[in-house]
Parts: sequence; structure tokens; C-alpha cells
Amino acid sequence: EGLNERQRLAVVLNKFEDMNYAEIAEVMGLTTKAVKSLLCRARTNLRAVLKDYIYMDGQAVPEAPEE
Repeated sequence: EGLNERQRLAVVLNKFEDMNYAEIAEVMGLTTKAVKSLLCRARTNLRAVLKDYIYMDGQAVPEAPEE
């Protein structure tokens, strides 16, 4: 299914605008804990959607560590 609108915004702010959790929380009107949960769910969704497409040297890319 991909990301919902809130997940997409959180990922864009974090990865492309280099915002930290507190900054994202302020922009989105959420708590820092809610941002962490939102980004975790977004990563899980992205991993599920892209799992068949992401390979390095014939091996699936390992899960990224949580920030």
C-alpha cells in the first residue's frame, strides 16, 4: 500500500529536510514519541513494499537500525 500522508510527510521532513524528531513533532503537532512511532511504521511499510526490489550484490538489504 505504501505510506499514508502523515507517514510520507514525516519521512520527507526527517530524510530530506534533515529535521530531528522534536522538530518534526513541532511542525506536525505531535509528541516526539508519536513521531518515533510514525517513522517506525513508515519504515516498516516501505520495507514491505520494497522488499522484492531492494538487493545489494544479490542479497536483500538488511534492516536499517532505528535512530
